[in-house]
Amino acid sequence: ESLSPEPFLQLSVTVNGPRGAHYRLSTQRCTNRRSFAYCKDGWLQQAAEDARQPRALLELGKSSQFSISPDGTTLAFVKMEQGRPQIFVQVLNSNRKAELLLRHPNGAQEPRYSPDGSSLAFSSMENGRSQVLVWSFAKKSYRPWSGQADHQDSSPCWTPDSQGLVVCRDGSKLVLLNRGGE
Repeated sequence: ESLSPEPFLQLSVTVNGPRGAHYRLSTQRCTNRRSFAYCKDGWLQQAAEDARQPRALLELGKSSQFSISPDGTTLAFVKMEQGRPQIFVQVLNSNRKAELLLRHPNGAQEPRYSPDGSSLAFSSMENGRSQVLVWSFAKKSYRPWSGQADHQDSSPCWTPDSQGLVVCRDGSKLVLLNRGGE
């Protein structure tokens, strides 16, 4: 018997600050559980409609890049490892330590679980350009997903059917990448 993934609402806001600084707030909310997660003061917090105070889930340090699995049990987040950002996974509500999911030679950022939970999109530098790659949990490997190598792709966001990604292209356009093309 398979459990259908619970739908999440995702919100990301980028604010342009003084002297070209960019600040980004990302949050996800499980629509059935009426709770959401956010990063504050280096901690991943969970707030719920029926709770007076948010609950600290995990210390993320300086990173605010995270994604919660569709079933709400696992967290993928970015943490520095040997001087580069890498993606770790942590089972929530568990005493187990976070584990390194993948080690990309150029670092990995912006993790995003697919709605079906089978994959995790992320961005990294490939051949001198920011590209979107996809980690397959079944194959335990990643592959490029970005369409054209002469563009900078980042900020992946899955389509509801887990078959495509919307990415930010060259910092100014949104492009839908399907398995067959753009």
